[in-house]
Amino acid sequence: MKRNQKIFLFTFFILLGNAFAQNPDEMQIPPLDSISRHRLELKNPEGTEFWLTFMKNYTSIDSKPAPILLELFITSEQDANVSVEIKALNFQKNIKINGKTVQSIKLDTLAQIVSSEIIEPLMSVHITSDYPISVYGLNRRYQTTDTYIGLPTRVLGTSYRAMTYTMSAPLVPELAIVGTENNTYVTITPTVETYAGHPAKIPFRVTLNKGDVYQVFAKEDLRAGANVDLTGTLITANNPISVFTGHQCAYVPSRQPPITACNHLVEQMPPISSWGKHYFIAKLKNRSFYTWRILANEDSTKVFINSQLVGMLKAGDWFEGNSNENIQIRSDKPVLVAQFSQGFKNGDNIGDPMMILISPTQQFLERYRFATPINGEWNHYVTVVIPTRALNTLMLDKIKAPTYDFEQIGITRYSIGSIQIEYGTHSLEAAMPFGMYSYGFGYGNDSYDAYGNMGGQSFVDYEPANDTIAPGIEFISQDDQLRVIIRDDREFDTGINKITFPENTNLSYAIPKYSGGVPQLEFMITPSTYNSGRAILEITDLAGNKNTQTICYSINSSTGKFEFNTSQGIQKTCEAYESTQIGMFLNLGYFMHSLNFINSGNINSSNFSTARELGEFQDASAAGVSFGVLASHKIINKLYGTAKITLETLKGKFEAPDQSIAHYRDPITNQLVPFQEGRMLELSGLNMNLYLQAEYYFIPMFYGLGGISTYYYLSKSIDYTSKILTPNYLEYTPSQIEEMNARMPKKLNSLSSFNLSGYVGAGFSYPIRYNFKAFLEAYYQDYFFNLIDDGDWGLSKISLLLGIKYYL
Repeated sequence: MKRNQKIFLFTFFILLGNAFAQNPDEMQIPPLDSISRHRLELKNPEGTEFWLTFMKNYTSIDSKPAPILLELFITSEQDANVSVEIKALNFQKNIKINGKTVQSIKLDTLAQIVSSEIIEPLMSVHITSDYPISVYGLNRRYQTTDTYIGLPTRVLGTSYRAMTYTMSAPLVPELAIVGTENNTYVTITPTVETYAGHPAKIPFRVTLNKGDVYQVFAKEDLRAGANVDLTGTLITANNPISVFTGHQCAYVPSRQPPITACNHLVEQMPPISSWGKHYFIAKLKNRSFYTWRILANEDSTKVFINSQLVGMLKAGDWFEGNSNENIQIRSDKPVLVAQFSQGFKNGDNIGDPMMILISPTQQFLERYRFATPINGEWNHYVTVVIPTRALNTLMLDKIKAPTYDFEQIGITRYSIGSIQIEYGTHSLEAAMPFGMYSYGFGYGNDSYDAYGNMGGQSFVDYEPANDTIAPGIEFISQDDQLRVIIRDDREFDTGINKITFPENTNLSYAIPKYSGGVPQLEFMITPSTYNSGRAILEITDLAGNKNTQTICYSINSSTGKFEFNTSQGIQKTCEAYESTQIGMFLNLGYFMHSLNFINSGNINSSNFSTARELGEFQDASAAGVSFGVLASHKIINKLYGTAKITLETLKGKFEAPDQSIAHYRDPITNQLVPFQEGRMLELSGLNMNLYLQAEYYFIPMFYGLGGISTYYYLSKSIDYTSKILTPNYLEYTPSQIEEMNARMPKKLNSLSSFNLSGYVGAGFSYPIRYNFKAFLEAYYQDYFFNLIDDGDWGLSKISLLLGIKYYL
């Protein structure tokens, strides 16, 4: 029993996520898979008519009566006129709900159904509205409380199975049924003997009229090992009915001695037609463990947890387990899944039992509105299950949600995580359908308490659809291995059936043991020897769809390393690895100029104030450094094409001694000495070079190269001066220098704007790590045309390139 402390329970509600209508134009991400949903009718928990009830809650603490509080919370997107009626109690209230607000209505405490297997005429809570509303029910006693989402008449069905929990003597599981039409014949097949003596697995029938309530308790059984649990009980009717299931006050998990403390459990059950085959359950924040249940409706239902077959269920059977991890549940036939918080004293001293019905992925919505309990000593959380590629679009209250601690669930397409939220009303939305549920744990004065509800879901009936899509395959290269991830987990997928390698040379693999129907599987492929390898991989699903891939392990001629590559279908041969590369380099160039001209363009005798007999410019050579970038791609086999761009200056200083030699009297020695002047020319402008190059790998890492290059002068700037060559100690006066600088041209207008060259050489590349490699090239380059328009100026060049490339 719970410790004797008073808890002031604040009311709470959860606003359903389908309160927003989807706008297709706002979708930013395509659907998760290519299969269209075949919807007969899209339903959600908003409606204009509800038939509800309140089951028996634990009635006393320390042998003293505990008062009960029964309360409704009603919300609507727009103003709504609402009527609440319990005919048997002559209870009726008419209220107006303002749009986007929540209003509570306290009910007569006699509305709690305390009998078992007795028809309670007109004891249902009947709610009608002139505009769609969402309704939530609260059933509260001192420290034993739970809530449920009310389902409108339009989403009700005629076939249900109960999800309850094991007897915690003297507290027992229970269920309740509400008739929505007269002459409703309800057939109940209990899984255990009932309180009134109806035997297990023997159907019995009751007839309900509109508004009648029929509650069933399990019969208490104190024998050792007795399993008193109504989970799996089948309830069918000829007209739509409302079904509620739960427990008077359950200890979770089921064990002896029980873990303190117990709590009332209740949920309104979804009809079997809205069950699903794919679920995710998240860890409860800060709790050490949680309990889960999986309930089947059909015989031979295979159930997988994290891609491992855990067993096969018969109709009405269920699995239960405890976990401290996020888990994926997949089945080949529809199942119902519930998550239970465990008792306060399970080791972490947090919260208390509560039950959440988990929404299947095919019933996910794109938008939700929900709320936490009224302020108190509570930690509130929302758990979100969302396609990984839509994670960055998740918005909480119109602001990007904090998803830093979300985790991808194994090798699935989904991520999961919990976000702590403040007290109040909130909204969640994303670009793709996702699932969510909110929960909270009390502390301090609110210890020994917890709440939890699904945030909403659609209630969609599906037409049967055939699986026509082959399993998907993802390949990931990891060092010298290939990781293979196979998925067949879309909405109508039947699961992986067979993985074979009909052809294989020099590759090793270890496929884990699996059962037909598994949704995902992964394994590694490794080379058997340091030689080329090839394999054909075939994956078939249970529907017979096949995906065939060719896997090649071959040497990359440019890096000298063996690498994996894959292709769709069967390829008879494995070609060398193809890639696009980008890179950068330093070009260490040695320029060799051949000149044979005296005057060119604006370089002539007019540059000087006195007559001079000008001479020819002489050959020269010089070294220079330039920077460049490149892009390369394989053309065929061992042949690559590369484009390079550099910016450089054509280095070289050119001297042109005058033809005439005069004499000069040395003022110190008074002797005549030879006097000769000359001109100095240097190109200082930038030009841009484009190289188009072919590379052929004769052996790994070594290649020959050749190509053509063009340049375009961005600037024809020059440094052009006059100089006294002899005697070498004589210099011009400052006034002479100033005069010459004023007359000397700053650009050579006869320089050709465009030139073309060819080059040949050799290269070497070496892989560094990941997708990077270093390379070294050396080549000889010769320019086809003169550098000037009106004379002879030839150029050739020897280049040494040092650079790095990156494979895209």
